Amino acid sequence: MPKHSILVTKVSVHPRMKPDDLLDVSAFDKPDGDLLLAFYGFLKALDPDRLVDRSKEVYTALGDIATRGRTIVVEVEGGNFGTAGVTRDVDNHEIVHQRDPNMAATYHARLVVFVPKAAKHALVLIERVGREVPARRLLDLFMAAFKANYGSHMLKFESIVESDAWMQAAELDRITGSVNQYNWSADIADASTPRGVGRLERTLRPDGPGKHLPKSLLDLLRAKRVNAGHLLGFPDDAEPDELEVQVSAYGRSKTFVIDKEKSPRFAQVIAETGDPTPTAEDVRKACVEIVPDLFRNVGVAWETRWEQGVWTPEQLKARLEVPDE
Repeated sequence: MPKHSILVTKVSVHPRMKPDDLLDVSAFDKPDGDLLLAFYGFLKALDPDRLVDRSKEVYTALGDIATRGRTIVVEVEGGNFGTAGVTRDVDNHEIVHQRDPNMAATYHARLVVFVPKAAKHALVLIERVGREVPARRLLDLFMAAFKANYGSHMLKFESIVESDAWMQAAELDRITGSVNQYNWSADIADASTPRGVGRLERTLRPDGPGKHLPKSLLDLLRAKRVNAGHLLGFPDDAEPDELEVQVSAYGRSKTFVIDKEKSPRFAQVIAETGDPTPTAEDVRKACVEIVPDLFRNVGVAWETRWEQGVWTPEQLKARLEVPDE
């Protein structure tokens, strides 16, 4: 099983004429301007065919939608299509299934929405499976649906990055780099086209239990003052496409991706490679555990009582018009 981690997106609502103003996400537009109900209504009204992004050859499908208090847990399935392939038995290497270009190899993941009362921000916690984020398509469509239904308002999505204060207290546990590997077509007429054959990863860990890599190394990597390819021993002077670090503090570990802007995106690991696949309840509990700190970092006090509560029949009738693209 690939590694499962949680990515976090901060959501805010703004008046279209005053985009710098922040509105209450639970009451931004009377009488039904509650972002929680708007997102639920969007999910329930969504045509399954709309989730298939044919331009990018990405398939997405909705599963169960569970409401509880001021939260929603959504089961999502997604993956790429457009290329023929096979499924093999890893024990005997035999082909057990042929995959046509219109078939998608999918991953199961969850998306958990937290919308506090009388606050300026909501949070969407998205499960990433390996490097796949099956729920990403949902947020793109919700943005369009929100714009169509609340024309005088606008949504803003921002990825949560880890605070410098937390980073200063953390120890550096490991560094993982990954790079695309290519070979070249044997057809002379097609010789200039690179063909992807896989992804190479290398990980640097300190020897022995309880040891850590130097804290200064993280700052050097973020500032690109250390050649990550040389550090991780990539062949042929290859430069990693993505550099991931794991740090630990206060008895917990977190994983970040150092992107081109050198901003580490928050990524809470909930299951390492080879661990049992987390259930929807496992993901919800993991999200509930970390969300108070996440809200605190954006200036919102999350109350645990909002994690419980049965929705009324009227709330469950909420629907949002989803426009055609």
